[in-house]
Amino acid sequence: MDTQGVPTLSTQLAIYAADPAGPVPSITADLETRLQAALSAGRAAWTDLPLSDEEFLRYLAERLPESTELSDALEHLHARDLYLACACALGKPHALELFERYCLSELPAVLSRFSTNKELHDEVRQAVRERLFVSKKGERARIEDYGGRGSLVGWVRVVAVRLAVDLLRKQGKPTAALEEDVLQSFAIGSDSELRLLSERYKDDVKVAFREAFAALSVTERNLLRLHYLDGLTIDEIAALKRVHRSTAARRIV
Repeated sequence: MDTQGVPTLSTQLAIYAADPAGPVPSITADLETRLQAALSAGRAAWTDLPLSDEEFLRYLAERLPESTELSDALEHLHARDLYLACACALGKPHALELFERYCLSELPAVLSRFSTNKELHDEVRQAVRERLFVSKKGERARIEDYGGRGSLVGWVRVVAVRLAVDLLRKQGKPTAALEEDVLQSFAIGSDSELRLLSERYKDDVKVAFREAFAALSVTERNLLRLHYLDGLTIDEIAALKRVHRSTAARRIV
């Protein structure tokens, strides 16, 4: 608590994240600074989305990875993106409008690599809206599955690509090349030099990537699809494969 008896952000988060049957998570020295920075990043990015400290901290606490120090989890948090997802989940005014501009505006460019059919693009965008914000009875909306461990735009892109794959399969169109193109975009997207080479030698890079992908075992290819296309986290893959999370991470690398 501060000098006036008001709980600090770090104290509130630790309480919200605590296992009722276990001890309150430890609070490291820089946790308060990281939380202040996270809240400031969210509010600076989305000035029209007033979230209280309590609303954001409760939402964040529910999505912290288990067995991880709070300060370590916050170090890699995409705070501004989680702030927007939280506002959408809580039904804040203007949240969906901002989500549309931020996350869906680039989908036509992504989807045009697989199909130029504008009707398909519209169908995918509508399917994304329904998948993320329309919840079945007794279930929460899928937007609440986003935990801030990667960019929200990238997470939505994965959702959109999977929905596009499903739609194209229903139309009887091949989808293997589509999935490989998406995996290639993840492989080179974060490396500026690779991206320049890919643009310059587009056809050669595509052939080389597909040959390399085909050389992987079925298990290895499925692992990449689970992580990059289906959006499973390291912890989820580890649980699915019944291995330690470090083993799952090493296999993906």
